[in-house]
Amino acid sequence: MFRKLVVVVLAFACTVVAAPAADARQDPMTGAWSGTDVDGSTLHVTIGGGEHRLVFQDDGATVCLTAFGEFTKASGSAFGQISGNRLEATMDLYCHLSSGKTLWMSHLQVEYEYDPASDTMIDQTGQCFHRPSSASDCP
Repeated sequence: MFRKLVVVVLAFACTVVAAPAADARQDPMTGAWSGTDVDGSTLHVTIGGGEHRLVFQDDGATVCLTAFGEFTKASGSAFGQISGNRLEATMDLYCHLSSGKTLWMSHLQVEYEYDPASDTMIDQTGQCFHRPSSASDCP
């Protein structure tokens, strides 16, 4: 009897643990992404499931250089809408200056198109993003 109970409990636990992984696979855009900007800086995007929270980081943003005279980090966040393989959002973008100040740059309309064949994303400027943990790279 005890052995049967252990088998039933283990089977239930495995089902509960496996359920979130199945849900994550249903949304292929969820997760961490990296890319290289045209200025050579590294771009990072993290997309959360459910509400599709988007977090963006650029370790050297040309837009901050143009606006504030410093080639410095930029970051932003937004909640986006996914339709098919496209995520769209309006993100607040911030420049993080060496003085310690964080200055609001703009509301930036962002779009990411997911390519299931290469498991990559392309943004509205043509920048390619890949998963940091995968061997796949941008075409």
